[in-house]
Amino acid sequence: MGIIADIHEDLEKGALQLIIEYRGRLQAEAMRLCHDATAADDLVMRTFETVLFRIDKYRPDGNLFGWMKSILTSLHFNDGLR
Repeated sequence: MGIIADIHEDLEKGALQLIIEYRGRLQAEAMRLCHDATAADDLVMRTFETVLFRIDKYRPDGNLFGWMKSILTSLHFNDGLR
């Protein structure tokens, strides 16, 4: 069973699996964008929240990390527009 199926079956377990699997890579992307550890941590956590909220919009034939990275990038740039 994959992470997406796990999220649908048990949100808490699936979310934990998602974080364990992708946090490091998302953190590296966030640091590249923010250049600040605290801001990067916040961005990563908001990304996970958004991913979990929108999980039904993810296409199973897509690249999960790429989708999450695009959410992270959008959140970052939207912050700059405020």
